[in-house]
Amino acid sequence: MVKKKRIVSKLILALVVLTAISCCFLGSTFARYTSNSKASASVDVALWDIAFDPAGDSTVLFEGQSLTPSKDAWTETNKTAGSERTHSNGVVKAVTITNNGEVDALLNVTVGAVTVTLNESCEYGDVGVATDAPTETEVAQLFVLDVKYSTNTGASAGDTAVTGGKLEEYSLAAGSSVVFFVELVWKSADTLGQELADKLDSWVGKNAATVGFEISYVAVQGEESPLA
Repeated sequence: MVKKKRIVSKLILALVVLTAISCCFLGSTFARYTSNSKASASVDVALWDIAFDPAGDSTVLFEGQSLTPSKDAWTETNKTAGSERTHSNGVVKAVTITNNGEVDALLNVTVGAVTVTLNESCEYGDVGVATDAPTETEVAQLFVLDVKYSTNTGASAGDTAVTGGKLEEYSLAAGSSVVFFVELVWKSADTLGQELADKLDSWVGKNAATVGFEISYVAVQGEESPLA
């Protein structure tokens, strides 16, 4: 009888232990409230799209043409600065820049220095045209690249000049275009007098192969989103 009571006592104790363990698990699972939710956020990216026509690095060609100085004879009037004899082969379209994006852009244009390529066997002088062959500077000063632009994409010439070789932070609004035109001008050094001016022009005509300039166009972001 005593043995049976011990067995029953052990069973009851085991049951109590198991019940306590079960309550721990149940309490951990069901004794607190939980709620879950998710959210996401997205925003459209403002389109940045600046198109150059022609695209990439390009060369403006004066097709079938070669540059010469003016054929007019020198006069005393030409000796005054601003009245020198000039000649060009006309205006040529260089590039059309279009803002196809949704953000205004600031356009920076820089006209580089002139580059005169001499024939293979020719060299510049050290003293100058007055006593010897002209210097590189004397020759470079003969040539001017006039750069103008227009917002009329159908124009045949520009109406606003790029002065000082730079156009800084021109505002190119979204959806708008601007066209750049160039004109390469040979301006004789007439302020030196007829003899030296004609000598310099003649030396270049005999010894120079090509005359060129570089123009760079850089567009940067010009506005932010109103909520930024």
